[in-house]
Amino acid sequence: MTVGRTLIDVPGHVSASRSLVRLARTYRYLLVELAVRDVRDRFAGHVLGVVWTIAHPILLMGIYVGIFTFVFPARGLTAPGRTQDLTVYILAGLIPWLCFQEVLARSTTAITGNASLVKQIVFPVELLPIKTVLGCLPTQLVATAFLVGLALLTGLGSPALLLFPVVLVLQVAAMLGVAFALSAVGAFVRDLRELVVVFCAVNLFLQPILYAPAQLPRVLRPVLWLNPFSHLVWVAQDVFFFGAITHPVSWVVLTVGALVTLGLGYRLFRGLKHRFGDML
Repeated sequence: MTVGRTLIDVPGHVSASRSLVRLARTYRYLLVELAVRDVRDRFAGHVLGVVWTIAHPILLMGIYVGIFTFVFPARGLTAPGRTQDLTVYILAGLIPWLCFQEVLARSTTAITGNASLVKQIVFPVELLPIKTVLGCLPTQLVATAFLVGLALLTGLGSPALLLFPVVLVLQVAAMLGVAFALSAVGAFVRDLRELVVVFCAVNLFLQPILYAPAQLPRVLRPVLWLNPFSHLVWVAQDVFFFGAITHPVSWVVLTVGALVTLGLGYRLFRGLKHRFGDML
């Protein structure tokens, strides 16, 4: 099957998605336990323990607000002088990207870092990429709650905030697809994590997060449109900053891209999982 046919193989993607839903439903209790343990283990030995799940994003968001309001106040996106608006603009795109970035990096070792589980014949290895995604979500949810409060305080609250669950579902679908793909490839290419870390560092500046697209030279603006992560940023900015669907193309691209990514990633994972044990 060619790459082009695979991309438009709607029945195959639907079948893979149904299989994934059945798997998650069957092992939902185990999946929740794995996700909770994933969060807890990251803060094992810390004085505050899992409290950092809430404290870390709040402190981080507070630092960003201080930086973009008082240290580097930039203007021009809305009425002059409303630097809080720019902070909401930046955080709206930065928060989902930070979560996606964490998923990208951690997914590369989802299989190699759990060799003991992978080698157990009865353990469903498909749960490992899923629990990686779920383990990254609490930080984003706490940071998003902070962002909602900031948007309301600065007068940017609107009915568009009700669309956030839709955006989150699409983001999770995309992250799951990428997590399945990277975890599968990472089992064979151990250098993948280093490549992903470099990509994440560069990609922050290839999205409309820290600047408005109009601030780029016209010749460079196509880079933003070709970057799939930009569309997640634009959709999030519609919800929290613009208060309306001002980027309809990005909503379509994110919806279609998330579903296709999920289908492709899961199918790739299923095709390679029988060889994971040999690589560990």
